[in-house]
Amino acid sequence: MDIILQNLLPEPLNDIQHPEWSFWSHGNANLIGQNIYISAKSGKGKSTFLQMIFGLRKDYGGNILFDGINIRDIPFDNWSAIRQAKLSMVFQDLRLFDQLTVWENIKLKNEIFQTFSEAEALYLAEHVGIKKQWNQITATLSMGQKQRVAILRALSQPYEYILLDEPFAHLDKNTASLCFEIIHDRCSVQRAGIILSGLENNELPDFTQNIII
Repeated sequence: MDIILQNLLPEPLNDIQHPEWSFWSHGNANLIGQNIYISAKSGKGKSTFLQMIFGLRKDYGGNILFDGINIRDIPFDNWSAIRQAKLSMVFQDLRLFDQLTVWENIKLKNEIFQTFSEAEALYLAEHVGIKKQWNQITATLSMGQKQRVAILRALSQPYEYILLDEPFAHLDKNTASLCFEIIHDRCSVQRAGIILSGLENNELPDFTQNIII
């Protein structure tokens, strides 16, 4: 799926004078098949950027095009199919089910698509350091552990882009690197693009475009 942004600007940011280097000063980008890193300080619109692409926010000027179709023209009922086959997302607030175990959270999505066997999912959990928590209630996990659960759940479906909203905010550099490794590998298998936001400048490999907002 090709994603093109035209003169994009969230309405809450309309009255702010944006510097020339900010994406919000022009709002144009071609995200076709690329890995995109979005960097900005808190409150500058990173989450809004991703939520607009995911179809959750409509309060913006300009256009977002999926394969040449303005997403404002996509019927509400079609978004479920898009989010099952085209877009996957890790939200900043994670949106896990705290009363369920790690595996149950992942399995909710994985059972729909049969993406991984339990053994394969458990191998990924071991790779990112949450194998011991596999049958633990998610409410009892640290924020860093919860982020890793949310990442594994987001990988457990088909997609053409995975959107990640500060997915490593509570992880040390080594664990973040291990998580990015499995994200990158999975996206390579699916020939999918990565759109990832962070507070710092990008230090991760294989990003073809950096958007500073």
